[in-house]
Amino acid sequence: MLSFPTNFYAFSGLTLSFANVGGTVNTMHARSSWAWLAVAAATVSLFTLFEGVPYASIPGVAWSSSRRLTAEQYPHIPLETWDLAKGVELAQSVLSLIRARYELDGSIGRNFWLASNSMKATTWDIMKYKYLVKMLSPNAADRTFTMTFGGSSVTAGHDSYFKQSYSEIVNARMGPVLAALGVELRVHNIAQGANNCSPYQLCYESMGGLDPDWINWEQSYNCGHDQGIFELAARVAGWSKNKAVIYYSASGAWSPGGCEPAEENPPYCSEEFTVAGAGLTEWKPTADDLNKEKGLLDKFASAAQSAQRFYSYHDGSHDYSAVSPHGFNVWESNEHCTGRSKDDTKDITGCNGIDAAQGCKMKFMSHEAGEYGQEGGGGARWHPTRAFHMLRGEAISWLYTMALLDGVLELQARGASDADAAKRSELRTEYDAKLAKLQPPIPASPKYCKDGYHCDVRPVCYTDYLPHYPSDMALKDVIVGKTHWTYEAEEYGEWSLKYGYLDSKPLWIAKGDQGEIHLRVVVGAVVDEVWVCGAVSESLKHTQFFLDQDVPADKMHPYSPNWDNRKEWKRAKYIGNECKAVQGLPQGTHVLSIGTKPAADTEHGSGLSHVIMWP
Repeated sequence: MLSFPTNFYAFSGLTLSFANVGGTVNTMHARSSWAWLAVAAATVSLFTLFEGVPYASIPGVAWSSSRRLTAEQYPHIPLETWDLAKGVELAQSVLSLIRARYELDGSIGRNFWLASNSMKATTWDIMKYKYLVKMLSPNAADRTFTMTFGGSSVTAGHDSYFKQSYSEIVNARMGPVLAALGVELRVHNIAQGANNCSPYQLCYESMGGLDPDWINWEQSYNCGHDQGIFELAARVAGWSKNKAVIYYSASGAWSPGGCEPAEENPPYCSEEFTVAGAGLTEWKPTADDLNKEKGLLDKFASAAQSAQRFYSYHDGSHDYSAVSPHGFNVWESNEHCTGRSKDDTKDITGCNGIDAAQGCKMKFMSHEAGEYGQEGGGGARWHPTRAFHMLRGEAISWLYTMALLDGVLELQARGASDADAAKRSELRTEYDAKLAKLQPPIPASPKYCKDGYHCDVRPVCYTDYLPHYPSDMALKDVIVGKTHWTYEAEEYGEWSLKYGYLDSKPLWIAKGDQGEIHLRVVVGAVVDEVWVCGAVSESLKHTQFFLDQDVPADKMHPYSPNWDNRKEWKRAKYIGNECKAVQGLPQGTHVLSIGTKPAADTEHGSGLSHVIMWP
């Protein structure tokens, strides 16, 4: 049986905090080697642990908010009194803005949008009922909607300001609407630059929090053909007690920088653009309007879902309708897509989103849309520009704001009010039942990812990688006893601080032989292994493992190795190039120690960044 971290992981009683003791490192560059260890003392804020001193007892070392997200870094939109009329007004305003910006009332914008970002009617209904159940809950704790945005530097917002990233666009567009309806939107962006899909994908809940309502997956640059990873993302969604919906975002980007500057001021791609300022008529969609949009989305999605290349696991033999996979991808052709060629010389059919956009034909596709948010306006070609972050964020907001508005209009039509608690309770029960019918359990056995990622069992990951929204599931929760290893806090560098990036990769390191580091591990009945990861390729090459079996809780703090009981454990092999799977372990609670004696005559750096179990 899975034990959840909030109950299970407070076992160490250890706390860590990393004050800035001088020096920074640019956190946006991947560690391609361990050469940086030679100059670590001069370039990185480190805590060196003294001989015979357990790290929990070092004065001043405790987790601080400087290593987590502060209110200033991650503001929440204050909730308001349940106000259906205001919710309708705000939702209509968001939809009107998006419809005007991308000219969705015209053929070019409409075909581009539908080919790139479709979803089935069942997905619409799932999102609608999820929102309604949240809104109608009598318990404030249940009136939260958590969106976890996983991904690479694309989602992390690199080369623009973090506040311009597409996750923050979703927060800005949808947060006020939900707040007016008494629901707190929590947007948790856990994306990182230069991150391998494994172990990262196994740690979504460790970094983003347990039981999300919605998950974004964007890592097709790093593992764009790994069907096991795609399915694992869906299973993470399905394991959530809230049965999260999974949204796949293709990683690529293109830039309209070669287009002419906008004639409009402000340009359509500007955050300052408004419907009224452009001289356009506000769109106030009715229930009938929304039903037409729902039908169009379903028509395109039934022909070819935009992101269908990421979920071949969802077939007749494996039903993942509960997590309703869909997403954003401008490269998927659709038989219903029509338009003109880029040079406007011939009609085209069966087009994809890029083809449908016809180069610079949309007003949004001006020269300004090719600029990045950082100073100078340049950026890596594989990163979205500032405007294309807006496009991605508004594509998501378009889908779900329509589903939300559909639900709110239905509540109004049925006479729901904040004052009528009995009516709200009745409606919540009804919608909860409808949602449950649309979200059956995910398959007990996966199609692709059982062997490689053990995804027949929900993983539990411990890492200090940032962002890290939960207060637990950190390395402090598994390390016991004394160690001479060194902690690299990896404080945010100048670039991160300037642009607001949240990703960073703290870890424990040992250069040469620095003795052992001890981990409390729990081995379950199904998976007889624990993964230990070191962040850099083959960082665990010169290590050995020791198992102290069945260590009782009262022997964990303080922990001292039981030399009569423990033995060297040689069954370990690399999984990818960051992690070693320590295999064949007996079921129970043990201490697994990592020793660096084999590195005694080397300059090799050993690392510890993640510990993953399947209890």
